[in-house]
Amino acid sequence: VNRPSKDDIDKIISSRIDPNKQNMEELLVEFWKLWASREKPPTPRDAIHMLALASSLSEYEHKGGDAALKGEPYETRETLCGNKLLPQIRPEHLRDAFKELFAAGDTR
Repeated sequence: VNRPSKDDIDKIISSRIDPNKQNMEELLVEFWKLWASREKPPTPRDAIHMLALASSLSEYEHKGGDAALKGEPYETRETLCGNKLLPQIRPEHLRDAFKELFAAGDTR
C-alpha cells in the first residue's frame, strides 16, 4: 500500500487545525521540516498523533504548565478547567511532539 502524498497529508493537517486561530503555513512548513530527517513520509496516523500531542502540549502550556500542577489543589482545578479560549499550536509544540513520538534513532 502506498503512503499518501504530501498534499493528502497537508489536507489532513489542515482539517484538524482552525485556520482562523493558527498560522497554517508556518505549521505545515515546520511539519515537513521535521519529517525531512526520516526515511519514509508520514502516515495519516503519524500526522494525526503528532498534531494531537502538539495540541495537548499547547493546552498544557496555556493552562500554566508545571506551575499549575504544583499549586494548591483548588487553584489547580480552576486553572485546568480554564476558559473556552483555545490556545494556538506553535512550531515548538510540533517540535516537542515530534521528539516525543519519534525517537531520534528511529528513522522509519
